[in-house]
Amino acid sequence: MKYTLFVIIVLLTYTQSSYGQNKTKDYWVLVAFYLDPENEEIRPYFDKYRSNGISSKTTENGWQEMGRLFKFKDITDENGFLKPMEELPEVPGGIDNYDFVSKLGFRRYTNSTKDLSKQRVLKFNLSNFKLPPHSIKTLPQNFGDMDRLVMINIFPGGGLTELPQSFEQLKRLEFINLRENLFQRFPSQITKNSYSESVIKDDNGNSTLVYLNLSGNKIKYIPYDFFEDFYIRDECVLDNNALDIYELKKIKPSQNLSLRRINISNQKVIKNLTFCNALDTALIALPFDLSIQFDWILDSNSKSPLSCDKENNTVSFAEEGKYTCKVVVPDLKIKNYLYYEYRCKVIPINKDINALELMSLRNTGKLNWSQKIPLEHWEGVDFDESFNALTIDVSRKNLNFLVDLSKLKHLEKINLTYNPLTTSQFKKLKIPTSKIIW
Repeated sequence: MKYTLFVIIVLLTYTQSSYGQNKTKDYWVLVAFYLDPENEEIRPYFDKYRSNGISSKTTENGWQEMGRLFKFKDITDENGFLKPMEELPEVPGGIDNYDFVSKLGFRRYTNSTKDLSKQRVLKFNLSNFKLPPHSIKTLPQNFGDMDRLVMINIFPGGGLTELPQSFEQLKRLEFINLRENLFQRFPSQITKNSYSESVIKDDNGNSTLVYLNLSGNKIKYIPYDFFEDFYIRDECVLDNNALDIYELKKIKPSQNLSLRRINISNQKVIKNLTFCNALDTALIALPFDLSIQFDWILDSNSKSPLSCDKENNTVSFAEEGKYTCKVVVPDLKIKNYLYYEYRCKVIPINKDINALELMSLRNTGKLNWSQKIPLEHWEGVDFDESFNALTIDVSRKNLNFLVDLSKLKHLEKINLTYNPLTTSQFKKLKIPTSKIIW
């Protein structure tokens, strides 16, 4: 009798505590996604979510249960990767008695199987959760372990600036919606470029991707000849980003992707111009050649420039404010426009600017540090938000004279390599030698 009771207790204990390793990696990736401290803002929205079929009387949904049972540090290593399956925490047996993905709001997005230990997520669709803008800061490093995914929809609520490298493991993807996230570059894990090769292909090497949406990000760069090398069966949406005219010229007709299926409209390139003197003394070079058609938009939000010399491709501004130039993008089968938005302001001259301008005057024609040039265009100078000089790189400028930079209190480094400077000139700097790169 005692032996029988002992066996029953052992079996019950095993049944209730052995599910940690029986859960699929998909389950643990979702746990990591929810528990990641960087995504803390999304938790209340997931906690109150009730998917169809889950009673409103249920005290906890699947997300809340995960938050109660696990801690992020308990399931990941120091680099944020999931621990090996055999090292993951034990999952109470009760959790394995229901469809965990149903309680997470993915009921219709999993493979159909009665064996819940083999359940895989097919669609990572967050549209039902009504998340606030940019609240999702990161995806788990092991996100690619959900390699049965055919759909990813991180809109609304996306605040991603990059994708985990494991994203390359997702070879079955057909639909990617990363609209209104915060990417500044085309994610290398999706496309073929100089850093990685696209793996969004089936076993025969054919693309499985049908739809890609990166609208409303801040993308400034796309891979060279991207649209000649990358195949999307249906549509690629890139409108409302920050691609300038040189980036858009990379888009060329190809056999794989018709330009009728690309949306690249309404690109906006913002150029901040900060002056230390009257604006009308400065001539700003326009960032396109003379063959480009453009006009200045005049409305309640945008001012008219003081002058615009189309022959010399320069413009000048009369006062602080916003100036918007509408440009026709050439060499495309469909008519597209992009907008250059110049935001001009004037600030008082500070000690840093005074000292650097003096150094420019002492080395005539070798530095462009002048009040007639916006501070953003001062070559080799990195300013902080208050326009204190942080780093200066004047290497290979053939400088002969230096000045006192002791008043540059925020200066971290100055690179003076490959200049014909004497020891006496270096002494004029009056800054610690630890800040000087010789």
